[in-house]
Amino acid sequence: MDDTFIGARAVYDAALFESAEILHRARFSEQSYKDLTEFKSLLNEIIHSLRPEFAVDPAILDATVYIAAKNLGLDYRDISVQQAITRVQQVQTVDTPKLFSGAIETIDLFNRTGLPTVLLTHGRREWTQFKQVKCGLVGKFARVICLDIYRSKSEQWEEKPAELNTDPSNILSIGDNLHGDIIPPVSKGA
Repeated sequence: MDDTFIGARAVYDAALFESAEILHRARFSEQSYKDLTEFKSLLNEIIHSLRPEFAVDPAILDATVYIAAKNLGLDYRDISVQQAITRVQQVQTVDTPKLFSGAIETIDLFNRTGLPTVLLTHGRREWTQFKQVKCGLVGKFARVICLDIYRSKSEQWEEKPAELNTDPSNILSIGDNLHGDIIPPVSKGA
Protein backbone atom coordinates (compact mmCIF):
# COMPACT_ATOMS: atom_id res chain seq x y z
CA MET A 1 0.00 0.00 0.00
CA ASP A 2 2.69 2.50 1.04
CA ASP A 3 4.14 4.37 -1.92
CA THR A 4 2.20 2.14 -4.31
CA PHE A 5 -1.34 3.44 -3.63
CA ILE A 6 -0.62 6.11 -1.03
CA GLY A 7 2.29 8.48 -0.37
CA ALA A 8 3.45 7.25 3.03
CA ARG A 9 7.12 8.14 2.57
CA ALA A 10 6.18 11.81 2.16
CA VAL A 11 4.41 11.70 5.55
CA TYR A 12 7.49 10.19 7.20
CA ASP A 13 9.80 12.68 5.52
CA ALA A 14 7.65 15.64 6.59
CA ALA A 15 7.55 14.43 10.21
CA LEU A 16 11.31 13.81 10.30
CA PHE A 17 12.09 17.18 8.76
CA GLU A 18 9.75 19.02 11.12
CA SER A 19 11.37 17.16 14.03
CA ALA A 20 14.79 18.20 12.71
CA GLU A 21 13.63 21.82 12.65
CA ILE A 22 12.42 21.59 16.27
CA LEU A 23 15.76 20.17 17.43
CA HIS A 24 17.80 22.54 15.31
CA ARG A 25 15.94 25.61 16.63
CA ALA A 26 16.51 24.42 20.20
CA ARG A 27 20.26 24.22 19.63
CA PHE A 28 20.90 27.21 17.36
CA SER A 29 19.14 30.55 17.53
CA GLU A 30 20.60 31.75 14.22
CA GLN A 31 21.94 29.17 11.79
CA SER A 32 22.19 28.98 8.05
CA TYR A 33 19.63 27.10 5.98
CA LYS A 34 22.48 24.96 4.67
CA ASP A 35 23.22 23.64 8.17
CA LEU A 36 19.55 22.77 8.73
CA THR A 37 19.47 20.95 5.38
CA GLU A 38 22.56 18.98 6.42
CA PHE A 39 20.92 18.15 9.75
CA LYS A 40 17.78 16.92 7.98
CA SER A 41 20.01 14.68 5.87
CA LEU A 42 21.59 13.38 9.06
CA LEU A 43 18.18 12.30 10.38
CA ASN A 44 17.56 10.45 7.12
CA GLU A 45 20.93 8.69 7.43
CA ILE A 46 20.23 7.76 11.05
CA ILE A 47 16.82 6.27 10.37
CA HIS A 48 18.04 4.21 7.42
CA SER A 49 21.09 3.03 9.39
CA LEU A 50 18.89 1.86 12.24
CA ARG A 51 16.43 0.11 9.97
CA PRO A 52 17.44 -0.52 6.35
CA GLU A 53 13.90 -1.53 5.39
CA PHE A 54 11.47 1.34 5.60
CA ALA A 55 11.28 2.55 9.19
CA VAL A 56 7.80 1.36 10.11
CA ASP A 57 8.70 0.70 13.74
CA PRO A 58 7.66 3.62 15.99
CA ALA A 59 10.61 2.90 18.28
CA ILE A 60 12.99 3.46 15.35
CA LEU A 61 11.45 6.89 14.78
CA ASP A 62 11.93 7.76 18.45
CA ALA A 63 15.52 6.45 18.44
CA THR A 64 16.27 8.53 15.36
CA VAL A 65 15.20 11.69 17.18
CA TYR A 66 17.18 10.76 20.31
CA ILE A 67 20.34 10.08 18.30
CA ALA A 68 19.95 13.31 16.34
CA ALA A 69 19.38 15.26 19.56
CA LYS A 70 22.48 13.73 21.11
CA ASN A 71 24.40 14.71 17.97
CA LEU A 72 23.37 18.31 18.65
CA GLY A 73 24.30 18.06 22.32
CA LEU A 74 20.69 18.16 23.52
CA ASP A 75 19.68 16.17 26.60
CA TYR A 76 16.97 13.59 25.95
CA ARG A 77 14.82 15.28 28.63
CA ASP A 78 14.92 18.64 26.83
CA ILE A 79 11.43 19.89 25.96
CA SER A 80 12.41 20.26 22.30
CA VAL A 81 13.42 16.57 22.17
CA GLN A 82 10.04 15.61 23.61
CA GLN A 83 8.30 17.87 21.06
CA ALA A 84 10.27 16.25 18.22
CA ILE A 85 9.32 12.78 19.50
CA THR A 86 5.66 13.81 19.64
CA ARG A 87 5.91 15.06 16.06
CA VAL A 88 7.33 11.81 14.65
CA GLN A 89 4.79 9.75 16.59
CA GLN A 90 2.00 11.63 14.79
CA VAL A 91 2.98 9.85 11.57
CA GLN A 92 0.95 6.84 12.64
CA THR A 93 -1.88 8.58 14.48
CA VAL A 94 -2.58 11.97 12.89
CA ASP A 95 -0.90 12.47 9.49
CA THR A 96 -2.88 11.41 6.45
CA PRO A 97 -0.91 10.07 3.50
CA LYS A 98 -1.96 11.29 0.06
CA LEU A 99 -3.92 8.80 -2.03
CA PHE A 100 -2.27 8.57 -5.43
CA SER A 101 -4.36 9.58 -8.42
CA GLY A 102 -6.02 6.55 -9.99
CA ALA A 103 -5.33 4.26 -7.01
CA ILE A 104 -8.95 3.43 -6.20
CA GLU A 105 -9.81 2.98 -9.87
CA THR A 106 -6.88 0.58 -10.24
CA ILE A 107 -7.91 -1.46 -7.20
CA ASP A 108 -11.50 -1.53 -8.47
CA LEU A 109 -10.26 -2.76 -11.84
CA PHE A 110 -8.36 -5.61 -10.17
CA ASN A 111 -11.44 -6.44 -8.09
CA ARG A 112 -13.60 -6.69 -11.23
CA THR A 113 -11.44 -9.61 -12.42
CA GLY A 114 -13.14 -11.75 -9.79
CA LEU A 115 -9.80 -12.69 -8.27
CA PRO A 116 -9.20 -11.74 -4.65
CA THR A 117 -7.20 -8.56 -4.22
CA VAL A 118 -5.08 -8.86 -1.10
CA LEU A 119 -3.32 -6.01 0.61
CA LEU A 120 -0.04 -7.24 2.04
CA THR A 121 1.79 -4.48 3.86
CA HIS A 122 4.81 -4.14 6.11
CA GLY A 123 3.17 -2.17 8.89
CA ARG A 124 1.33 -2.30 12.16
CA ARG A 125 -2.33 -3.32 11.87
CA GLU A 126 -3.55 -0.15 13.64
CA TRP A 127 -1.65 2.14 11.28
CA THR A 128 -2.74 0.13 8.26
CA GLN A 129 -6.39 0.49 9.33
CA PHE A 130 -5.87 4.21 9.99
CA LYS A 131 -4.48 4.71 6.46
CA GLN A 132 -7.28 2.68 4.88
CA VAL A 133 -9.92 4.78 6.63
CA LYS A 134 -8.22 8.12 5.89
CA CYS A 135 -7.61 7.26 2.22
CA GLY A 136 -10.97 5.64 1.41
CA LEU A 137 -9.56 2.12 1.01
CA VAL A 138 -11.75 0.33 3.55
CA GLY A 139 -13.48 -2.63 1.92
CA LYS A 140 -11.34 -2.47 -1.22
CA PHE A 141 -9.41 -5.66 -0.42
CA ALA A 142 -10.62 -9.21 0.08
CA ARG A 143 -8.03 -9.58 2.80
CA VAL A 144 -5.47 -7.41 4.58
CA ILE A 145 -2.24 -8.99 5.79
CA CYS A 146 0.14 -6.97 7.92
CA LEU A 147 3.68 -8.26 7.87
CA ASP A 148 5.61 -8.28 11.12
CA ILE A 149 7.53 -4.99 11.31
CA TYR A 150 10.34 -6.70 13.22
CA ARG A 151 11.17 -9.07 10.36
CA SER A 152 12.21 -8.33 6.80
CA LYS A 153 9.60 -8.49 4.05
CA SER A 154 11.68 -10.87 1.98
CA GLU A 155 11.94 -13.34 4.88
CA GLN A 156 8.17 -13.28 5.40
CA TRP A 157 7.43 -13.93 1.73
CA GLU A 158 8.59 -17.50 2.37
CA GLU A 159 5.31 -18.09 4.27
CA LYS A 160 2.83 -16.10 2.18
CA PRO A 161 1.80 -18.48 -0.65
CA ALA A 162 0.86 -21.15 1.91
CA GLU A 163 -0.93 -18.59 4.11
CA LEU A 164 -2.88 -17.33 1.08
CA ASN A 165 -3.71 -20.93 0.21
CA THR A 166 -2.74 -20.41 -3.41
CA ASP A 167 -0.16 -21.54 -5.91
CA PRO A 168 2.56 -18.86 -6.10
CA SER A 169 2.07 -18.68 -9.88
CA ASN A 170 -1.39 -17.20 -9.19
CA ILE A 171 0.09 -14.22 -7.33
CA LEU A 172 0.72 -10.85 -8.96
CA SER A 173 2.78 -8.66 -6.64
CA ILE A 174 2.84 -4.89 -7.03
CA GLY A 175 5.06 -2.73 -4.86
CA ASP A 176 7.59 0.06 -4.63
CA ASN A 177 10.51 -1.94 -3.24
CA LEU A 178 12.33 -4.24 -5.66
CA HIS A 179 14.03 -6.25 -2.90
CA GLY A 180 11.06 -6.42 -0.53
CA ASP A 181 8.00 -6.47 -2.81
CA ILE A 182 9.08 -7.94 -6.15
CA ILE A 183 12.10 -10.27 -5.98
CA PRO A 184 10.87 -12.41 -3.01
CA PRO A 185 7.45 -13.32 -4.49
CA VAL A 186 8.91 -13.77 -7.98
CA SER A 187 11.53 -16.12 -6.55
CA LYS A 188 8.64 -18.17 -5.08
CA GLY A 189 6.97 -18.37 -8.51
CA ALA A 190 4.68 -15.30 -8.49
